[in-house]
Order: sequence, then C-alpha cells, then structure tokens
Amino acid sequence: MSKIEIIGLRMSLYEEGCDLVKEILTSTSGSGVEILDGDIIVLTDKIVSKCFKKIVKISDVKPSKK
Repeated sequence: MSKIEIIGLRMSLYEEGCDLVKEILTSTSGSGVEILDGDIIVLTDKIVSKCFKKIVKISDVKPSKK
C-alpha cells in the first residue's frame, strides 16, 4: 500500500526575481525535510508569480468599460 504524506513548509517572504528552487531547498533543509525522487511539490500561484516577476500593481491597471 502506498503512503501519502502532506508536509506544510514555512517559507520566507519572496522578492521579485527570487530563485524559486533555491528557496524551496532552503526551506526544506531548514525544516529537516528531505526531497526524494518521486516526491511532488505543490506551490501557490502567488509564490510563482512573484519569483517570475509576474505581479501587477492594481493601481497600475486601467479597467475598460467591458
């Protein structure tokens, strides 16, 4: 029988352009978690957006009538 284990990690605040892989490895090693072959890592879209510089300030958005 296979085992599924979900581990939440506490991660630091991210700056635009951060190295996402480095941040994940730092967080896991600091928490005593080892990433093994076959593991699945799930991230929030906010972390990915920040690291890949895909954040838009709402004040910069000009909505259309549509």
